[in-house]
Amino acid sequence: MGPLTSPLFADPSGISAGVVRGLGRDARPASFSAAARAVAHYDFDQWRGVRCPVLATRGDTDVFTSLSDLDRLDATIPDVRTVTIPRCGHFANVEQPEHVQQLLKDLWSL
Repeated sequence: MGPLTSPLFADPSGISAGVVRGLGRDARPASFSAAARAVAHYDFDQWRGVRCPVLATRGDTDVFTSLSDLDRLDATIPDVRTVTIPRCGHFANVEQPEHVQQLLKDLWSL
């Protein structure tokens, strides 16, 4: 699973084997295919109804979440904070947990 999950992280060698095994358990082909089919009919406008503070993050090497995704959320959700986290891939909460925790604390203190 290591080579398959490496695009998810800025530094794959720094990710524990337990995290990689967990991703392997979660990466079920049938579920992934169903989610990919469902997103084709996803109503993004429902996000306009979100009325609580939101933190949306992406890593600076994130292969799945683009800057334009964060821009779209920023234009859609009234109270969103978007952040690109340096030295991270898609899972900033795994690679930079203290940074994400501080961002959440900052959001909740507003």
